[in-house]
Amino acid sequence: MSALIPISSGYAHGSTFSVVENSDIDRVQIFFDSKPVADVRTALKKNRFFWSPTHGAWHRTLNDNGLKAAHAFLEAMGIQSPEPAAPEAPAVGEVLFPVREIDDEPRVLDTDLGAALGMAQPRNIRQTIEANKDELAAYGSSHAARAMIDLGKGAQREVTTYWLNEPQALLLCMFARTPKAAQVRKLLIDTFMEWRRQRLAPPATPAVIAPDPRTRLAMLEARVAQLEAGVPVRQRLPATPPPYDRDGYYQSRIVQFVRDFGGAATKTELWLRLPHRFKVAQVNTWLDALISSGRLTCSVEVRGYNFAMVYRLPV
Repeated sequence: MSALIPISSGYAHGSTFSVVENSDIDRVQIFFDSKPVADVRTALKKNRFFWSPTHGAWHRTLNDNGLKAAHAFLEAMGIQSPEPAAPEAPAVGEVLFPVREIDDEPRVLDTDLGAALGMAQPRNIRQTIEANKDELAAYGSSHAARAMIDLGKGAQREVTTYWLNEPQALLLCMFARTPKAAQVRKLLIDTFMEWRRQRLAPPATPAVIAPDPRTRLAMLEARVAQLEAGVPVRQRLPATPPPYDRDGYYQSRIVQFVRDFGGAATKTELWLRLPHRFKVAQVNTWLDALISSGRLTCSVEVRGYNFAMVYRLPV
């Protein structure tokens, strides 16, 4: 919906001008096609209109006093000021409200609803929202949001906007009691029903054509042949894993421990390096097997004041 609502236009002292309401920046604006003469500028300043180089217009705040000042200026220019024209509601079935999805719920903007209801200043619907806040809260949060509007000359002002769900918007139509309220209620219902229709429609899935079973089997056989051809025979995994050889594993560990000790270690040093769940008899069995296989040698040596069995790597 347009943010500029025309009020009137005319010709005075060699200049053509138009008076509009600009709800985006909350201003009543008067545009001239050329610089007005001194008498016109005096009339503008008398009614508290100020020149805005940013917008190229004479303006003042959009409120009841601002609208009265615009009509007073028109009368000073000798132009009959009309009643403010209310914006027309959208035609039912032709234009739907802009909808934004917030928290998985469709919502409409408060000023869009106010303009459709025919309010001269759509932002005035926020007064109705504030007056009935408790009743609206029974149907969910109104989702108030802060927005900045441009006032000209780099100045800005923060305002509160409301995004309304379906029951809140319908309730505000009942509170408004404007001649277009019934038409807007139907438009709201159509808007939310269209949103649900699009939301609940199942997504289109492309048709998948399954290949013929014999064709599929041939494709799999060709793929298996390619994989087998690309892997050397020596790298292929055996059909069944070899059985776990616990004795061989720990005998290899003992040989590594002897190597860690510099090539010679006593039985006690080796036994302490092994898990403590093994008894000395089990360790003796592994040591005897290593000596029998020639992987270790054994000799009796003096260590300190005692004799000890020392195991060495073969030379």
